[in-house]
Amino acid sequence: MSLERMNVPNTIKAVLFLILISVSSIALADLAGGSFATQKLLEIFPGSIEHSSKNTQEILDFCPDNTCIEFKKKQGSDIEKWSLIYLYYLGDYYALQRWRTIQGVKAEIDELIKALQLGKCLNTGKADQICLMGQIVANGMKIYHAKYDEGGRFAERVSPSRMR
Repeated sequence: MSLERMNVPNTIKAVLFLILISVSSIALADLAGGSFATQKLLEIFPGSIEHSSKNTQEILDFCPDNTCIEFKKKQGSDIEKWSLIYLYYLGDYYALQRWRTIQGVKAEIDELIKALQLGKCLNTGKADQICLMGQIVANGMKIYHAKYDEGGRFAERVSPSRMR
C-alpha cells in the first residue's frame, strides 16, 4: 500500500491511544500488586482508582462516585502509602467504613505510619488528624477534592489549615 493511501495521522493517533492504554494498565497493575490494604480497596471499589503520571508528578485518583480525591506527589515517592494513610484516617467517604473494618487493613496502615515515623499522630483526636494531614502535606503530597458536574471538573486543594 502506498503512503498516499495510508491515513498517517489516524495511524499515529491509534498508536498513541494503544500506548496510553498500555501505560494506564501497567500503572493499575502495579497498584493492584501493591499492599494488602490497596488490594482490598480495589476489591471494594473496582474501577474507582486511577494511577497515572504527568510530567514529574505521580497522580492517584480515588473516585467512588461523581467526586474524587486526587493525590499528587513527585514520581517515585510512595504515593500509594501516603494515599492509604490519608484515606484510612482522613478520608470522609462513608463507603470507606467497610474497608476500614477489614481485618489486617488498620494494622498495615499503622505499620506504614510507624515506618514513616508519624507515630506521634496516631491518636484519634482532631488535633491528631491535623498533625497527620500536616505531615502528609509536608512530605510533598498535594490533595484535591474534585467533583464532576455539568460536564466540568471542579477541584479544591485540601490543606491542614482548613481542618481546624
